[in-house]
Amino acid sequence: MEPGRGLLWDLVPAFGLIALVMLGTAVGLGGLMRLVFPMLALAVGVALLGTRRTGAYVCFCIWLFVLTPWLRRWMDLDLGWLRVNPVMLAPWAASAPSLVLLLRMVAGPAFPLAGPMLVAIVAAGYGLVLGVAQGSLTGAVFDWLRYAVPPCFAALVIVALPESPSLPRRVVRTLALGAALAGVYGVVQFTILPAWDAEWVRDVIEFARMTSIGYPFPYEVRVFSLLNSPHSLAAFLGAAMPFLIVIPGPLQLVALACAAAGLLLTMARTYWLAVAAAVLYLLVRGRPGLKVQAAIVVGGLLVLLPAAAVFVPEAMTSVTERLATLGADRLDADISANSREGDYRALVDLLEIQPLGVGLGNGLTFDGQVIESYYALGLVAGSVYLAAVAWCFAVSLVGVRRGAPPVALAGSAVALQVLLAAPLSSAFVGELGMFGWLAMAFCHLRPAHGGPEPLRA
Repeated sequence: MEPGRGLLWDLVPAFGLIALVMLGTAVGLGGLMRLVFPMLALAVGVALLGTRRTGAYVCFCIWLFVLTPWLRRWMDLDLGWLRVNPVMLAPWAASAPSLVLLLRMVAGPAFPLAGPMLVAIVAAGYGLVLGVAQGSLTGAVFDWLRYAVPPCFAALVIVALPESPSLPRRVVRTLALGAALAGVYGVVQFTILPAWDAEWVRDVIEFARMTSIGYPFPYEVRVFSLLNSPHSLAAFLGAAMPFLIVIPGPLQLVALACAAAGLLLTMARTYWLAVAAAVLYLLVRGRPGLKVQAAIVVGGLLVLLPAAAVFVPEAMTSVTERLATLGADRLDADISANSREGDYRALVDLLEIQPLGVGLGNGLTFDGQVIESYYALGLVAGSVYLAAVAWCFAVSLVGVRRGAPPVALAGSAVALQVLLAAPLSSAFVGELGMFGWLAMAFCHLRPAHGGPEPLRA
C-alpha cells in the first residue's frame, strides 16, 4: 500500500522534469531537449509505477498532459514550429506503462470493466493493423496509443483504489491545482496573449489550417491556456469541475471559479452544455447536504463571473455572442455546426465506398468521436469500439448508487458529460479521453470497509 504523501511529492516529478528541460533549452540545448524529454518522462513513469507509487504516478501523468503543450510552445518560440513535435510524446511516454494492465485484462484477476475495455482496445488494434498495412507505421502506433492508453490508465486507477486510500484525495488536489492554474493562465492568455502562444496560433493557422482557434491577438483568440486546444482545455476543466463542486474547501472554490472562467473563454459550446448537464445531474442525484452545497456554489459562480467580467468586458461580449449561436435560427448559419453536419454526411459516403475503414494514422482529424472512430475503424470495428466504450461509461454512470462517496458521484457526472460530448468531440481518445477515463474510474470507489468514506463532503 502506498502511504499518503504531501503536495510536494506530487508536484516535484512533473515540475522538476519540465524545469530541467527549460534549463537545457535556455543554455542552448533545446534541440536535444526535444528528443530527451519523452525519454525522461518514460523513465520517471516507469520508476514511479515500478516502485508502486501509484498516486505519484497518476499525478505525474496528469501534470504532463496539462503542462507539456505549454512547454512545447515556449520551446517553439526559440526553436521554430514543428508539425510533428517530439515534445508532445512526453505525456504519452509517461502514461504508456499503464498498458501493463492489458495483461490483467487478458489473464486476470478481473476488475470492473476489464472485458469491455479489452474489447475496445482490440477493436482499436484492428485500426492499427490496417494503418500499418497502408504504410503509416508511426502514425498508426501513436493513434493506437491515443485509443488504448486512456482505458488502461483508468484500469490502473480502478485497481489501485482499494490499495491506496490517499489516491482520491491526491488526484482531486491535483485537479484543483491544475484547474486553478489553467483557468488563471487562460484569462491571461485572452487578455495579453504571451508571445509563445501568439506565435503558435499563427503557425497552426498557416501550416495546420486550424482556423477555429481565432486570431493571434488579445481578445480575439479562443483560449487553450496550458493545453493543446480549446477542446482539450474544456475537457480538462470539465472533468475537474464536478470534483470541485462536491468536495468543500477554500482551494476547491477558488479553483472552481478559475475553471469556470477558463471554460467560458474556450468558446467550446459542446462542453458548455455537457458540463451544465453534469452540474444539473449533481443537483438531482446528490444527497440533501450536497445538493445545498452545490446549489450555493453554482449560484455564487453565476453572480461572481458576470461581476468579474466587468473588468474584462471583451470576455463578456465574446461569451454572449457565442451563447447566442446556440439558438436554432443561429445554428443554421453557424460555420462550425455546418462543418460537422458535412462531416457526418461525408462519413456515410465513405462507409459506402470503404466500409472496412481507412485505418489509424490516416492524418485525418474530426470534431466527433463517432466520425473519427468510423473513419478509422470502419463499420464493424467502429461499432464494436463505440459500443464497448459507451458501455464502460454508461455502466459506471448507473452503477453509482445514492449514498456513494462524493468522489464517485463526481466521477459519474463526468461519465455523463463524456457521453454527451462524444458525438461532437473526440471525448474517448487522446488527451480528452485521458481526463474523461480518469474521472470515470472514480465511479468505482467504494467506502472503505469499516472506515470513513474517502473525501466525504
